[in-house]
Amino acid sequence: GGDKPLTIQGAALLRQLVLGNQVLLGSVNAARGHFQMAVDDLARARRLWGAHAEKLITHRRTPEELIAAAGQRPQGVIKAVVEWS
Repeated sequence: GGDKPLTIQGAALLRQLVLGNQVLLGSVNAARGHFQMAVDDLARARRLWGAHAEKLITHRRTPEELIAAAGQRPQGVIKAVVEWS
């Protein structure tokens, strides 16, 4: 936290993530305006490219399905998402 600069050796970090089969997970708390900007950007992308961007999401899972499938990766996965109720 804070406003101090942080220097990271990017290549070493990526190598560690890939070779160690690790994942980097984060969460960002954003204001309502930021979510609105994201919605606006997605709407613009849809106007420009139709449903092409949506085709990048190849698999949708419930949290329960995600837990059951942990460690498995079906063929043809481009982007998988968790759908929360």
